[in-house]
Amino acid sequence: MRLYFAPSLNADAVLYLYCADIFREFGWGAAEAVYRRPFYPAVIGVVADFLSVSSLASAVLVTAFLSGATAYAFVSLVVALGGSVLCQRLAVLVIICFPGFANYQDYLIRDFGYWSGLMLAAAALVRYMGRQRVIDLVSWGVFTGLATLFRPEAIILGILMPIGILLCRDLTAAARLRAILYCYVMPFLSASLLFLWFLDSIAISGVYQYMLQEPIEVIAGLFDSWLSLTSVVRDSILNRYSEQYAGLFLISGLAGIYISQLLDGLGVWAILCMATLFYRGAWVRVKNGVFLVALISSLMMLAIFLIEKQFLQARFTIFSCFLLLITLCFSLANAIEKQRVTSKWRSLLLLIAVCAFIDGQYSFGYSKKYISDAVDWLARYAEPQSSVISNNPQISYRSGLGFNFEDHRRLGRQSKIGTAVLPLGYDFVVWVNKRGGEAPMFFKQSDIDYCAVADFENERGDRAIIYEIVTDVLKYGRRCVNRVVLGRPEPG
Repeated sequence: MRLYFAPSLNADAVLYLYCADIFREFGWGAAEAVYRRPFYPAVIGVVADFLSVSSLASAVLVTAFLSGATAYAFVSLVVALGGSVLCQRLAVLVIICFPGFANYQDYLIRDFGYWSGLMLAAAALVRYMGRQRVIDLVSWGVFTGLATLFRPEAIILGILMPIGILLCRDLTAAARLRAILYCYVMPFLSASLLFLWFLDSIAISGVYQYMLQEPIEVIAGLFDSWLSLTSVVRDSILNRYSEQYAGLFLISGLAGIYISQLLDGLGVWAILCMATLFYRGAWVRVKNGVFLVALISSLMMLAIFLIEKQFLQARFTIFSCFLLLITLCFSLANAIEKQRVTSKWRSLLLLIAVCAFIDGQYSFGYSKKYISDAVDWLARYAEPQSSVISNNPQISYRSGLGFNFEDHRRLGRQSKIGTAVLPLGYDFVVWVNKRGGEAPMFFKQSDIDYCAVADFENERGDRAIIYEIVTDVLKYGRRCVNRVVLGRPEPG
């Protein structure tokens, strides 16, 4: 429920919510024109129509379900890997206390479906290695497909996981080959026949084509991206006497980004706990081929993404962090069961768990209440038929007033390069300035009459200023440019 009461939404939330609204009104094709991977917004739209609620309320329910599914998938993978009862209980504790997971509870993102789908797929494949049941193989295919619908890179990890069966020493060589055959050939043939049969009648097949095409294009262009980056480093940064070290320079820089973001994803508390177990000689390795391949593949995918896109966020590392935390669960259980951790060290680990839980549940950053204050002001004071535009689209969307997504997207792109042009026909402009700032540039470059009617600010100086575009000169006087009319009323 943190998402519902959050004062501000994440950057992509409005795109998903608007796409869900389009899906509810016009269907899949129209939603796909707004966003090329509309499965997640479509799920939000279907739930909203079924329960007769708003897209935002539906998104809260979908996110809560997928978040719970992620926690369940984490524990299920521990169970499938043979974790003891103590290990399973520790897995519940770890997933609850993990700040990297808790910090995204108020985010509207596709990643919950991606994380849960891949971990459930891995758990099904691990079970298939042990009991050779077709239902587990079917589950692996289904969960891999669902994860791919949320994020396309899941198809790469899902396809690579069965390679781990070759590392299973409990199976004969013939059994391993047969399992690989079942994992790759049977689902591939079934999917191919299905897509060929429905190619002209089901729009979702085009989405699958795109989902397969994008990861392949990224991997195929990896070498060209590397050559391009080394060329930039050699020509623009290094001296001509050291240009032969361009590759080494680039590797060190990217490695620094990679390691720092991975550690940021794990968080300081998990790192402290792992360091404690290493120090006490209680760290163990999960001896399962599928798990090992999944972990290595996820880490490799992060490296590929970093080389291709030249940036990496901590959120992208969370799936790899989940797998590392599963190893942490086994190590904790091993330390406790074999009494390698004294009461003093147990107290330290318990303190780390409490601190991690608090860190995940409470935000110590700057308040974003000024965003919700601007939304509440518009809902209270603006006429219902009014229209609003903002460089922060969530304000316009959540206000319930007239909302044009394309105008907001265009304004957002223009404002980043300082060429914003105000579209005609809007009654209010809400401009968000980080750490202070001036009025929008288009006010200075035109004869638009406007009045600053409300101004909300946080402790850092971030501001949301509401301007009313004046079309009736008798309302505020003949000229009222940059004049505060209503002051700063607090919404009730």
